[in-house]
Amino acid sequence: MIHPHALIYSSHQEITIGNLKESNYDPSIDTSLVAHWMDTREVKATVEWDIDYPSKLLKITSRPYILYYKWNLDLLKKPLLGIVGPRKHSDFAKSMVQKLIHQATHHDLATISGLAMGVDQLAHKFSLENNIPTIAVLGWWFSHFLKSRDHDLLQRIIANWWLIISEFKLSQIPQTYTYPQRNRIIAGLADVLFLPEASKNSGSLITVEFAQKLQKPIYGTPNLSSPSMSEWLHEQLQNGWVRALLDIPAMFQTHFSVDQKSTGGVRLSLLPSFDPDTQQLLDSFQSQSSLTISTLLQQWFPQEKIYPSLARLEMENIIHQQEPGIYKLL
Repeated sequence: MIHPHALIYSSHQEITIGNLKESNYDPSIDTSLVAHWMDTREVKATVEWDIDYPSKLLKITSRPYILYYKWNLDLLKKPLLGIVGPRKHSDFAKSMVQKLIHQATHHDLATISGLAMGVDQLAHKFSLENNIPTIAVLGWWFSHFLKSRDHDLLQRIIANWWLIISEFKLSQIPQTYTYPQRNRIIAGLADVLFLPEASKNSGSLITVEFAQKLQKPIYGTPNLSSPSMSEWLHEQLQNGWVRALLDIPAMFQTHFSVDQKSTGGVRLSLLPSFDPDTQQLLDSFQSQSSLTISTLLQQWFPQEKIYPSLARLEMENIIHQQEPGIYKLL
């Protein structure tokens, strides 16, 4: 069913979301062409008071009033792994996304990203290759993708009966502001957010900021071979806002259930022993209980060793982040 408010919003340039919320619109506007366009392309819409409107978005004060979608909206009920990153990425980032999605095949989840060039498209492509449901959140309206260079990728998502969504009206073409606007939807829907690398000017940081406000778990993998590609990420790892991801299976076990069909009914288990660096860190916690990252960096060992060890102990539920940058022994 196409919601009548969606039709009015789509067909008239002057109608705004605010008008619709106040029911201040002209019911005489002819929406038949929009209805026909949506019907013939099997595009549907949901508004915030509908039963099928995603409940995760209700937590966002600036949530979209209308969501247009094609195919399986029920995918939003699955645990969602958000993947974002720069348009111009390194080989390291590509490798990390590929490893992450390969591990995701053992879990019951879907991926979500923004279809932009670079890391976003890698997330969708690797999901398709591994038969993992993927959700594309568009920074434009559906009519635009019919002539966009991303048309083939979207058609592959549609062919699998997965999901593409957009909050934008029929006439909306990509603009500078539409991509940041789309990012809050990705952050709101994702249960966990991952970015393989991020410089200080990366647009994906907007998604991270939204996820931080929503207190979503955020993971990153600092690119030590190319520090400029992860300058911002290194800062966030040090202040504790982003968690280091170097044990991918442990991260999935922490946040996502295991797909019994893909694992033969056997739950993946963590290695019972620690490497020397992690054991040394654990010894430090056992003697002091609570430590800051800055203290550890001053008295312990370099950051390329400390972040993997912190991540391992946190995944094992041996320590937890009491406050940003402060870890405490459980």
